[in-house]
Amino acid sequence: MSNNKQANTNTQQPQGQQPYPQQPYGQPPYPQQPYGQPPYPQQPYGQPPYPQQPYGQPPYPQQPYPPQQPYPQQPYGQQPYPQQPYPPQQPYPQQPQNPQQPNPPQQPYPQQPQNPQQPNPPHQPYPQQPYPPQQPYPQQPYPPQQPYPQQPYPQQPYGQPPNQQTPYPQPPYPQPPNQQPPGQQPPGQQPPGQQKPNQQPPGQQPPYGQQPNQYPPLNPPNQPPQNPQNAAYAQAQPPMPNPNPNQQPKIPPPNPQQMAQPQIPIPMQPNLPPIDQKRVDDDAAALRKAMKGFGTDEKAIINIVANRTNRERLAMIESFRRQFKRDLLKDLKSELSGHFEDAVLALFKEPIEYDCYSLKKAMKGLGTNEDTLIEILATRPNYYINQIKQKYRALYGKTLEEELSSELSGDLKKVMLTLASAFRSENPNADITDCTNKVDQLYKAGEKRLGTDEKVFYDILTKASPAEIKMINKIYYQKHNHDLLKAIDNEFSGNMKKLLKTIVYISLDPSEYFARRVNFAIKGLGTKDTLLIRILVTRDEMDMPQIKDAYRRLYNKDMVKDIEKDTSGDYKRLLIELASH
Repeated sequence: MSNNKQANTNTQQPQGQQPYPQQPYGQPPYPQQPYGQPPYPQQPYGQPPYPQQPYGQPPYPQQPYPPQQPYPQQPYGQQPYPQQPYPPQQPYPQQPQNPQQPNPPQQPYPQQPQNPQQPNPPHQPYPQQPYPPQQPYPQQPYPPQQPYPQQPYPQQPYGQPPNQQTPYPQPPYPQPPNQQPPGQQPPGQQPPGQQKPNQQPPGQQPPYGQQPNQYPPLNPPNQPPQNPQNAAYAQAQPPMPNPNPNQQPKIPPPNPQQMAQPQIPIPMQPNLPPIDQKRVDDDAAALRKAMKGFGTDEKAIINIVANRTNRERLAMIESFRRQFKRDLLKDLKSELSGHFEDAVLALFKEPIEYDCYSLKKAMKGLGTNEDTLIEILATRPNYYINQIKQKYRALYGKTLEEELSSELSGDLKKVMLTLASAFRSENPNADITDCTNKVDQLYKAGEKRLGTDEKVFYDILTKASPAEIKMINKIYYQKHNHDLLKAIDNEFSGNMKKLLKTIVYISLDPSEYFARRVNFAIKGLGTKDTLLIRILVTRDEMDMPQIKDAYRRLYNKDMVKDIEKDTSGDYKRLLIELASH
């Protein structure tokens, strides 16, 4: 209603015109002029209105407007025509408003009586039907188990090669009158089924860091060395009754075929002299004096650190803590800086710990320094790599194999993991026939064919011992007029070429390999300080004189003088002191 009322109040008639007929209530409104069309012509003031077209009839035809005459153009230079003012317009008289006629009241819709709600009929539950009783399955007895046939021969002992045959069982010895009661063993023999000390039960893996058939520990002093083959043979034999309980049982002699197998040399630690504790305490006091007060006496630090063994330097750390209740390494870090600090701190690490530190640094952050990984894993012996893996896990909480797998890829990853497994042969005796066959395999896989079968090179060079690689290189030169290094240069590139050549170099002459590394660190623009420090620190107590001889033989130069030209300051004095040993 409010909308209709508002429409009626807004409708006003112009003055002097007949009112518009009101549209009956409920009828559709008059048609509106379409949007965009010219409006209907307005009736001049005082004229009778146009007759209204009945509703529903077509509209009257529109009268066109008469064309207007344009104003005459004034000639150029004449005075303009005077402008005629517009006559004042008379306002329209106000038309009295028609009284508003109220709209008829609307009749409300008749209310329909609401039907009363019928209640829903109660839900009838479904009748429950009991489940039929389950019939149990008939129990069928298991067929009787047939016992395994008894083996007429003793089982192969754990740790023995599969191609070895154990001797046939011997007939029982005659029972002596003083035989032990059943269930008791003669003195000196182990009861059957009980593991001996330091023996892994069959089917179990050895502890982390130890390989199957690990070498026995080093012989304690004042005891004769024990042959591991004799011990393995004694474990393989079944216990024999002892006719005399007061006499120790005799171990039969070893199998000659077993003794013919090549033995891997067990690394023996040298008889190192005891540390002079008084000298260590004096050195710790001298280091404290060099760092105490204003300034640092770097010359005193170099004279002490560079002219002591690694064992003595490690003892200085404990002596410094005991005498002054201070950490020697923290004091050195606060007093030193640059590459001089790196070299001094490297000297206070164990060789194995320093290798672990170098490996971790090579794989830390973005990118990987494959050069460091190759140098360490391709030049260390098996027992040393096993110690590196144990120390690496103790220091960083991850295995070395996991770190290598996450940082490397492709063939380089496979070969580096093979070297990290520490299963390379260490046979000091090379078989000429076997080495000749391997030379033929390498030639067929590389220079004889189009392309390269890399797997043959990987299998041979990562598993052969240094003595075997040296023999292979010699035979290769005799048959093809160049050595194995030239063949690797022709067939490989990148990190794989560097890795395979490192294996060959370290097998031919380790001192020559490290002399090449020193030259690589100092040649060209700039110095590879991390590499130079690592070589001089790790080879200090091993083969530094041989490295200097190899350097002179290869480059006809003095290695110490070349290092002196390429470094400066206290860092130079420390490296020269190390290289002069």
